Amino acid sequence: MTPRPLSSSATRRPQRATASEQPEFRPRRLLVTTDFSGESKQALPWAVTLAQSFQAELDLLHVQEPPPRWAGTESLLLLAPEKSTREQLESGLRNLAGALIPDSIPVTPLVRSGKPVAQILRTARDRKSDLLVLATHGYSGWKHALLGSVTERVIRQATCPVLAVRTRRLRRGTGTEPESAAPLRRILVATDFSENSQAAFPLAWSLAQTYDAQITLVSVVQRYPIDALLGTEVTRNTAGVLQAQAREELESLRDRLTAPHRQPLNLEVAFGHPAQEIARVAHDHATDLIVIATRGHTGLRHAYLGSVAERVVQHAPCTVLVVPNRAR
Repeated sequence: MTPRPLSSSATRRPQRATASEQPEFRPRRLLVTTDFSGESKQALPWAVTLAQSFQAELDLLHVQEPPPRWAGTESLLLLAPEKSTREQLESGLRNLAGALIPDSIPVTPLVRSGKPVAQILRTARDRKSDLLVLATHGYSGWKHALLGSVTERVIRQATCPVLAVRTRRLRRGTGTEPESAAPLRRILVATDFSENSQAAFPLAWSLAQTYDAQITLVSVVQRYPIDALLGTEVTRNTAGVLQAQAREELESLRDRLTAPHRQPLNLEVAFGHPAQEIARVAHDHATDLIVIATRGHTGLRHAYLGSVAERVVQHAPCTVLVVPNRAR
């Protein structure tokens, strides 16, 4: 058993597409969500930065979840009338926008009732959003298994790109407000050389040109559990061959991508578990943003294969921009 590339398509010749042949990413309407917590507010600087750069409008969404079915009458009596609650929430959104969003950006406060994932996706469709901006807490282990992640479920089903903003844990009562602008100097683009992964390139190029950011392309030759059992001596040679092949593919891809723009790209080839290696490379390069495409598996296939993009969101030390597979 030998280590294999991240995808079976990693050994195929890449599609002959260049950045100039792919649609430019120019978002005009952004949807950013908030639950009024300090962590969720940390998504706003990214939304503000992008809205200012692309002269886009902002929709500021709060989803009010219904009371649980098992709630007793004593809890229902404590709830304000639905109309009054909606008015208070809309007022809270306007106050939040006034405090953290410049007046030059058009903002529409939106309150929806229901399950967060369904309402976020429905609102994005209704408002024709070009980009979703959500905060992610990065839970792992049993806490992640128990609570799940709204952001990851949105990523799995969204038809537009999703910006998963990595938040800092805030101590209760600190009242810390987010910075007014998000940094965007170093961008890491993950590719497995598949046609699907190329969906990440237009967004990365557009952001790099807008913010004069540096791009690094990374490809991971996947290490499987059986490879660890066989030992380093057995897998070293084949792993080295696959990594050399991946670097050649990256160099070819770099030449085609940079031809129209003449912007230098850095290259990285890693060996190991894809999500963990992408996160490690991002950390080593002090990356501000990871851009990655998702295959969009659902149901049993998703449960079995998982999603590298979702796991990157869990492990990444920085914000992650996930580009959906529009062909699914």
